[in-house]
Amino acid sequence: MTYGTTTYGTGSYGAGEEESSDLVLYWAVQPSGTTNWPDNATGAGYIAGGLDGTGAALSAGSFGSQEYTGAGVIDMATAASGLTPGQSYEFGFVVYDSVSYSNVVVSDSFRTSGGAAQAGGGKSRKPRKRRYQVEIDGEVHEVESLQEAEAVLAEAAQKATETAKLAIERAAKAKRRPVRKIVRDAEKALEVPAVSVPPSLQSYADQMIGKIRAEYQSALSAIEIAAHMAKREREIEEDDEEVLMLL
Repeated sequence: MTYGTTTYGTGSYGAGEEESSDLVLYWAVQPSGTTNWPDNATGAGYIAGGLDGTGAALSAGSFGSQEYTGAGVIDMATAASGLTPGQSYEFGFVVYDSVSYSNVVVSDSFRTSGGAAQAGGGKSRKPRKRRYQVEIDGEVHEVESLQEAEAVLAEAAQKATETAKLAIERAAKAKRRPVRKIVRDAEKALEVPAVSVPPSLQSYADQMIGKIRAEYQSALSAIEIAAHMAKREREIEEDDEEVLMLL
């Protein structure tokens, strides 16, 4: 396993890093077809805790750890055990420095023979093509590239524009309601979404969130002003009606 440069937390990882006695390699093996360990701190925690990609506990011999004091390539010191003969499996690896985890690396699938993994003595194979996860208000989008991830964020920003327009239209139709209720409803409808992305996408995500926040704030200001104007118009109408009744 050659560990990469993506980090979760404050740690720093990459080939050529100075030796450290604080680094620990965690590994786990699960049947092929099981949900992949997510490439984030949650997936890293699953591997370190001996869990598969769904968070279910793995059997003894299907996970382990070892200290690491070199830099660059990391090989397992011990092979997995207790695997089913003829079954396809895949390894998951992650490095921990007592503060944060490295990126998650998942091997290609391999098939066991006589219960021993055919993976070169437990070494990981070439990592799979990396996938990216974009989470918006709890909804997870898995994409194959940074460009696709940016497209998901851009679509969220476009939906926010439509949401702002709709909120203004609804507020205009409810102009006879109390101002505070109109504003309160608008604030609920225009809550800025919670977004979680990989570190490499954080800057772009921050720009999108900033755009959404500014658009929502502009819409709220317009709604509040319109609500106060509508209230003033009602007060004028009521005053005119009282004058007519006195005549």
